[in-house]
Amino acid sequence: MKLKTPTTQTIKGGNLVALTAQSGTTLAETPYFDLLSLIADMLDEIAEGADLYMIVGATSKRDSFTLCVKEAGSPTTVYAGSLADLGTVAGTLL
Repeated sequence: MKLKTPTTQTIKGGNLVALTAQSGTTLAETPYFDLLSLIADMLDEIAEGADLYMIVGATSKRDSFTLCVKEAGSPTTVYAGSLADLGTVAGTLL
C-alpha cells in the first residue's frame, strides 16, 4: 500500500452529532455504525482537549484484528476477525 502525503486541517467538534443525523439511513443499519460512532465520539473529545487515541491493527500472531483505545494512559482493547466484527465490538466501548 502506498499512502499519499497527508495535509493537516483544523480540528472540529460535532462529529458524533453529524453521524447521529444519519441514524435513519441505511448506514445506521450496517455493522460499521458503532465503529464510526466510536471514532466520532473520540474526535469530539479530542477537539475538547481530551488525551486519547485509537490504534487499529492486529495481534502479533496475526490471528485477530485489534482496536485499542487509550484514554488517560489506560488502554482498552477489543478483538475481532473482520471489519464488520470490529464494528460490532466497538459498540461495547461506547
